[in-house]
Amino acid sequence: MKTLLHRAAAALTLLMVLGLALVARFDWIRFEGTLNQRQTLLARVLADQTSRYLDLAVLAGAQTGLRLLEDGRSDESSQSQALRTALAYQGEVRALTLIDETGLVLASTEAADVGLRLPLDAWRKNAYPNRQGAWLGPLLHVRGLADLQGGPVPPGRELLPLLQSISSGDRGWLLLTQLNPERFATDQLQTLSGQQDAVALLLRTDGQPIVGSVEISASASWGKLAPLTRFLPAQEFGQWSGDGLRPGTQHAAFRLVRGWPLLTVVESGQSDAIRAWWDQSGDLLLACALAGAALIAALLLAARVQSGREHALVQRDHARAEATAREEQLQVIVQSLQEAVFRTDEDGRVAFVSDQVERLTGRMAAAWVGRPLVELAALPQRAKLAALMNEGSQQATAQEAKRMLLDFQDPDNDQVHFLDISLRALRRDGRLLGYAGSLGDATGRVRAQRSLQAQLSFLQQELEVSPLPTSVVDLQHRYVFVNHAWEQFHGRDRSEVLGTLVGFGLSAAQRSLHESMDAELVTSGKPVRYEARMPGIDGREHDLIVFKILLPGDSQQGPRIVTKTLDVTELRDAERANRDAREAAEEASKLKSEFIANISHELRTPLQSIIGFSELGGARSAEQPRLQRMFVDIHGAGRRMLHLVNDLLDVARLDSSVGSIQLQDAELSSLIAPVAEELAPLLTARSLTLSVDMPTQATQLRVDAARLQQVLRNLLANAIKFSPPGSHITLRAHGANGGLCFQVDDEGPGIPEAELEAIFEPFTQSSRTKDGSGGTGLGLTISRKIAQAHGGRLWAENRQEGGARFVLELP
Repeated sequence: MKTLLHRAAAALTLLMVLGLALVARFDWIRFEGTLNQRQTLLARVLADQTSRYLDLAVLAGAQTGLRLLEDGRSDESSQSQALRTALAYQGEVRALTLIDETGLVLASTEAADVGLRLPLDAWRKNAYPNRQGAWLGPLLHVRGLADLQGGPVPPGRELLPLLQSISSGDRGWLLLTQLNPERFATDQLQTLSGQQDAVALLLRTDGQPIVGSVEISASASWGKLAPLTRFLPAQEFGQWSGDGLRPGTQHAAFRLVRGWPLLTVVESGQSDAIRAWWDQSGDLLLACALAGAALIAALLLAARVQSGREHALVQRDHARAEATAREEQLQVIVQSLQEAVFRTDEDGRVAFVSDQVERLTGRMAAAWVGRPLVELAALPQRAKLAALMNEGSQQATAQEAKRMLLDFQDPDNDQVHFLDISLRALRRDGRLLGYAGSLGDATGRVRAQRSLQAQLSFLQQELEVSPLPTSVVDLQHRYVFVNHAWEQFHGRDRSEVLGTLVGFGLSAAQRSLHESMDAELVTSGKPVRYEARMPGIDGREHDLIVFKILLPGDSQQGPRIVTKTLDVTELRDAERANRDAREAAEEASKLKSEFIANISHELRTPLQSIIGFSELGGARSAEQPRLQRMFVDIHGAGRRMLHLVNDLLDVARLDSSVGSIQLQDAELSSLIAPVAEELAPLLTARSLTLSVDMPTQATQLRVDAARLQQVLRNLLANAIKFSPPGSHITLRAHGANGGLCFQVDDEGPGIPEAELEAIFEPFTQSSRTKDGSGGTGLGLTISRKIAQAHGGRLWAENRQEGGARFVLELP
């Protein structure tokens, strides 16, 4: 009997060991599944938080760009003020900066950043734009953009640049939002609170770490993580066991951040998992072992069986309490989500929904339990939501979550909200258990998209009604859009143009010109402007000014070229006609001057003979007074005629190339003294006095000395002629406007205001001097021409105390 009991005890011991091993194995598999689910949920929570933060930053940046474009702000001060106003409404954003395509900072909320040039090309190398065309630059270990220019930077300070393009018409910028990576670290700490064994990391899909709850080492090979080498891009989320963020075997999960080249990784160490599993299930396994021992001892001591059974029940209650605690922790995580999480039964009725549904629908979570899920949608959309659920239920294997945008009418104020629903069918052994998913508020995003679409429609209408012919072509030189003005200019309907190649009706040279300018535009990205000739609807060549800008592309379509043309044919024709008329007038003036010069030369020869013979006749007729008076009259008339011919010759020389000015160095006093001495007899004859006021120090000039003396002689001679006897004449020379100014003042009758300019015309005299004291009327004309030939000017004015003043100003 004892041997039998021993054999039974041995058999029971073996069975107990095998049973405990199987129980431990199955319990570890269950625990590992729960751990993986928790890691997956945490990774999704962190990915959704990151995506929502970045999407809100992009949306806020787009709204800021729209305000800048609508307000038409172009100066740095107003743009910076607009950016600071926008920054006040964005949390966790360090600064907003407006830059051009070359990286030059145009405006910023940080005044020190204006004028910096940022390395955009280096940032773009590994950048991938999201759906809205925005893209993330590399993580910068700087406090601000100014630190990029060099100098010490305090450790532990980083920023993450987010860039997006904003443009309208001929204006185009990049908006740089300086994100704070500490925001992601805060989300990780909050989400992982209570999970002491879990760590998280946010990194780019190229392996560059951004921020994490684990120490980030610059030498670590983050690019060798399993998501980057095994899962991406085929899977956007997943789990694995093995190498991770920390040394040793890790249980980890990852999820790709929706719409961004980022992913979140959450992991727990194998040793930590085993310790936690043992803390959770070790007592239960020991209870099983004790129960087995109790069964063995029952053969020997029946009383111990009941005691072991009670002990096992106590351990089971403890395990249930721990399971309840874990469920409460998961409930806290669910409640921390911004989106509402729900689950339905197989009939599509809500079995569970988180409290966030009250914020989205205005109804408490309890009010939705037991109601069909399709009631979330407006009546016209319920059939579509039901079809979406039915489609998911027909798939026997795992599938991607089904998404749909719902219109929900608030029962309190009849306002329509937009809800983004994502659901997946739950199955077990091929049987539908229900649906699980999330519900998010998409009202702001939908309204922003519709507002943007309205703006784009308005811009398209504005292009359509523009009076300038406008076209849009792709980089393959095919028409994408033409407006009504373009149709009228070319005489072609858009239906036969769109999709065709550019260049219809152009010569090879014209087509080559436009293609070369397109290539320059695509290479530089800067607007181009040039002139070209192009046939119009009337069949003749038109002169055009062509304006071109490059519209940046996105994931849906590539860059495009916008072309506007301005017809300046009439302007160019007028310019050519004006040029021809000017050349004809210049040729006529040249012929006139040469004619006068030739005639003057021809007249001087007989005049010299008349003057000579009259002098000779006057000298030999001294004994015949009457005859002598006749010779004197002939001699005086000849002298006046010769003076007139000389004046005409001077005018002709100054108007033609024959009388060009010969500049040379001269001293001021040596120019004025000979003129004053030459006119001294005339001053004495009329009882006039002349005072000369000029600088005491030697003054060097570069002038045509003979011509300048001719001007001074004419001005002083005029003053002598028209000054009353006993009056005073003044000649002043002084510096003015970087040159030299001469003034001749007299005390004569002055000049009528209406004639101050007319007296410089040929053969014109003042009405106050037509009393026989005047000359030919060419002296002032010649003087002004000499002044203009020197690059100076000559004018007349009346003195307040009486008399006239002539002013000669030379450079």
